Amino acid sequence: MAGDDSLLEGNRAYAERGIGELPQLPRRGVVILTCMDHRIDPAAALGLELGDAMVLRNPGGRVTPSLINDLETLDQIARARRASLAELQLVLMQHTLCGANALTSTEPREGVHADIEALANEASIPDSLSVTGLVYDTETGRVGLVERRTPLRTQS
Repeated sequence: MAGDDSLLEGNRAYAERGIGELPQLPRRGVVILTCMDHRIDPAAALGLELGDAMVLRNPGGRVTPSLINDLETLDQIARARRASLAELQLVLMQHTLCGANALTSTEPREGVHADIEALANEASIPDSLSVTGLVYDTETGRVGLVERRTPLRTQS
């Protein structure tokens, strides 16, 4: 595909349609972590438009030290815009038939539960952050709710 001008032609058509005015932070206050798998289009699967959500991707859509760093950076960016990470909803969306999860023998629902726990145990993540865990079925396109924690941690 090297040198394939169809990508540039596709961009020209996209830009000609116009993207409109986009907000500094996601319009719907959503940050999605999902797998880098080519079969997943989180915006299409969740009915989102350009500007509605921020999408982060990694192998398996898993909570990693790199993701924690990304969330800390996002919090700094949000604060510069008079908002905070705590005001956003984090959506963890893993999927069926995931090659990355096959390497760890972790089922997506188990991975979602484990990742929400990992976030809850991370001191740098705000207590009041809302986290929703989903699993996307790559065969049907349906998304199922695994767990929702609002807030992530209750203050004692």
